[in-house]
Amino acid sequence: MTEPRRVPGFPDYDQALAFHAALVERLPIEDPGPADEQKLRSALNRSQAAAQQGRADVVTIAAFLLFELIRSQAFGRGSTQTGIALALAFLLRNGVSVNASNEEIAGVGVGIARGEIYTGIVEQWLRESVRRIQ
Repeated sequence: MTEPRRVPGFPDYDQALAFHAALVERLPIEDPGPADEQKLRSALNRSQAAAQQGRADVVTIAAFLLFELIRSQAFGRGSTQTGIALALAFLLRNGVSVNASNEEIAGVGVGIARGEIYTGIVEQWLRESVRRIQ
């Protein structure tokens, strides 16, 4: 049996929970409610599965992470904010930044939440928006 491919900087369940808790303290997220463990674990597993294929790069993995965290609603009302922030933090930990306005980033998050934007579109947008950090 092959060992799962380790993705640098990919959050595990406990890290995602801690990240969300810290975000709730800083942002005005009204009634974020508790995280849904099953939905969160599933979203993280589906995102990490992109890396297991061996063809996915950091941008593809970030696109899946962003999409899955928002669509799963694992964090209730705070899912969009947490999904965006966690995906951007993942990219930063891997030496990549997103060169887009806050409005554009929020628009992608809201589009995902509304079911108007899917993974392929998120990945394409990220590819056009990312820059390597020197």
